[in-house]
Amino acid sequence: MNHELEFELYNRIKLTGKFPRDIIDEMLKENKIKSPKQAWRTLEKWSAKRLYDYGSTLDLGWLED
Repeated sequence: MNHELEFELYNRIKLTGKFPRDIIDEMLKENKIKSPKQAWRTLEKWSAKRLYDYGSTLDLGWLED
């Protein structure tokens, strides 16, 4: 994902309170991303930076403060 889409994903998670899974589905329907794998990789990157935590399911996690 490019930086603009990463920023949009982050803001949509933060502002809506929805699960990333739901937002990723919305972004797919809006044709902003072509595959959920793009967003999952971003979530993994954020997790490595400790900006995101997910417990056991990557796309049902939450942002860290």
